[in-house]
Amino acid sequence: MASIRERRRADGTRSFAVLWRDPDSGKQTSLTYDDENDAVVAKRLIEAAGGRAAEAARIAEAVRSKGPSVDEVVAEHIELLTSIGPDTRSHYKSQLNRLPAREPLHRR
Repeated sequence: MASIRERRRADGTRSFAVLWRDPDSGKQTSLTYDDENDAVVAKRLIEAAGGRAAEAARIAEAVRSKGPSVDEVVAEHIELLTSIGPDTRSHYKSQLNRLPAREPLHRR
């Protein structure tokens, strides 16, 4: 449904145009990216949205939203543990706080 066309700019750099036909209007539409991977992701989103750019943008925004960090998930898990005493919970929290910071679970 969508395709990617590589183009050379006058300065020698490359750009990647994602081309598709809007199913409602029948018009060819395109988006241009500097990075090939961004173009591939856009192409997949547009195809998943049936060629509707607005729906692809909605999907992209949902993918872009950040999820919780590993620290946040583990901290919540520690709070929800039911078969431990206050000393054990405090120990778990101190162990968590001693670890280096980690990235969010959800990809950007």
